[in-house]
Amino acid sequence: GIAVLPSFIADRDSTLRPLLPAQANFTRTFWMSMPAETKHLARMRAVWEFLRETATSHQAVLLPA
Repeated sequence: GIAVLPSFIADRDSTLRPLLPAQANFTRTFWMSMPAETKHLARMRAVWEFLRETATSHQAVLLPA
């Protein structure tokens, strides 16, 4: 069958092959859900910064060229 898989998952299985890689272009969007009244709390900002920094530092894995 055909499926869209993240590279960091598909790369683990040598029997999988890319299909139409030039035609497939994906981006990732991350959301953090919280009550509006808590978004300015230091702990919420800390979690968001951690997630942002982690996604940025692992960009090659999350969105390979």
